[in-house]
Amino acid sequence: MPISTVEWVIDQLGALVLHHDLRPDQAAVPVSRVVIDDPEHGAPLSPGCAVLGVGTRTDDELVALVDRAAAAGAAMVFAKRSGGADPRAVTGPVPVVEVAADLGWEQLHVFVRTALLHLGEARLGGPRTLFDVANTIAVLVDGAVVIEDEHLRVVAYSSLDHPIDEARRATILGRQIPDRYVQQIREAGITTHLTSSAEPVRFDIDDVGMLPRLAIALRAGGRTVGLLWAITDDEHEAAAARVMADAAPDVAVELLRHLTADATLVTDRLAAAQQLLDGARVPHLRELLGAEPTDGFVALALRPRGPGPGPGAPGEPDPVGRTAQFATVYLDAFRVPALVAPVTGTTVDIVVGLGEQTPAARARELLDELCARTQATFGLEVLGALGAVVPDVRGVPGSRRDALAVLEVLEADDGPGSRTAGYDEVQSQVALHELARRVDGAEHLGRGPIPRLLASTAKPDLQLVETVRAYLDTAGDVGHAAEALGVHRNTVRYRVSKFESATGLDLDDPTARLVAHVQLLTRPAHSNLPAGA
Repeated sequence: MPISTVEWVIDQLGALVLHHDLRPDQAAVPVSRVVIDDPEHGAPLSPGCAVLGVGTRTDDELVALVDRAAAAGAAMVFAKRSGGADPRAVTGPVPVVEVAADLGWEQLHVFVRTALLHLGEARLGGPRTLFDVANTIAVLVDGAVVIEDEHLRVVAYSSLDHPIDEARRATILGRQIPDRYVQQIREAGITTHLTSSAEPVRFDIDDVGMLPRLAIALRAGGRTVGLLWAITDDEHEAAAARVMADAAPDVAVELLRHLTADATLVTDRLAAAQQLLDGARVPHLRELLGAEPTDGFVALALRPRGPGPGPGAPGEPDPVGRTAQFATVYLDAFRVPALVAPVTGTTVDIVVGLGEQTPAARARELLDELCARTQATFGLEVLGALGAVVPDVRGVPGSRRDALAVLEVLEADDGPGSRTAGYDEVQSQVALHELARRVDGAEHLGRGPIPRLLASTAKPDLQLVETVRAYLDTAGDVGHAAEALGVHRNTVRYRVSKFESATGLDLDDPTARLVAHVQLLTRPAHSNLPAGA
């Protein structure tokens, strides 16, 4: 019966592993799960876990992590080191596995977890996995194999000791064929051949260090559902082509089964997220979210601005869709109990279950991380909002409304301020925006001398408006108002007096002062005067 061991996990990662000093007594240690260790908010270590050393930037930190992993009974530690790991770490009780520096921690988490899930299915007597299929074909063709879906995304790959090249390594690292190779495939007409031929097509381009390979379309139900790739050589090409042609129908079936199973879970999670946002009951909430209905919850909202570097490959999602996909992978990689809702407009809605592992403060950090990582990955500026924390699922719709209201505040702020905010941080601005909407429909608040001054484009009128606004914003403090405007204190006094004479308002009257301030806050003037005007 198959079992996931340290040696097995290393074999599954194949070329992604740069170095390890695995001892015989460590090779057979079972691996049960994968955990991201981050000093600030990583998941707790547990017996049998594979630890991703996200927070280990120095040798001393790596040694400390190995010690903690050993104390917890962990199976292995992953680290990134350009010059090799510290001898104190590699000779410790837990094996240290060095991976490529350009391999993202989220990607490594997905690879290891996917492999463990697939093996778990095999242990239960389930059907063979796509990784098993890839390894079987790799043995038969005597070459490295990759299985991709119809969008050229990597679904599985062989992990045997066959020669590989940079193109394969880059494809696995990025989980998709790099753009430069996609372009060469199209220019060589290979895409057309693949869609029209039932036989493998040779892919051999003039690229330094690139090995020749064969590709065949995987078809099911009259449509192409993916591709099967194999690195081969001239001596074995004919035999490899026969193996791939014979195996393609079975691989297509396995690929469909894999995609259908994943799609079912994705569909259930999307539906659960939308039900939570709508205030509907969600069956099996713990299984889908990892939280109970009586746990605390908070809604996040992300809104990408601008198209990013480009629309992506054909069939790829728009910026909002890409942001939603990235958020899903990121939250899943860090084991955050969260659900991403279906994209229906310009906003990505996320529901986060709160608890010991994800307190409210961590949710705020996640918001900043998601926006920063999305911008770094796609070149998109992303506004991020956090709603109010609510005690149970019944409050999720309200938390979402709060998050959307925070986005309105961020959208209206064109200055260099923060691009993320929580409801508690900007509650006053949210209330002011709501008040402004109500003022638009309030007959009496739209009348009087101040709305007339606000509609004016004359510089003296604009000076009065700006000065009185600053005066009221500083609670009648002439000195602070003058400092904010960049003018002399006597100028502020003069303009306030002139304003009262022109409007007939007495700013010493609390009611008149309140109404004037509301009108000035909710109805901006035609222009902003420069400092000292």
